[in-house]
Amino acid sequence: MTGTDAAVAPTMQQVSDDCAGRFGALPAQRIHRNGRWEDLSHTELATVVDELARGLIALGM
Repeated sequence: MTGTDAAVAPTMQQVSDDCAGRFGALPAQRIHRNGRWEDLSHTELATVVDELARGLIALGM
């Protein structure tokens, strides 16, 4: 098997975009902030993942 024959795993950005499309405003995770719990939706999480990816690209990673 060569490198081109191997299955390619989806990136975190692809996974978060897929989940945002499927689950939208539903909670993806809960964050404890300022003494209380806040929900982060799948759409919001996809935005965070996208911003992180852009930051890493800007750093040349």
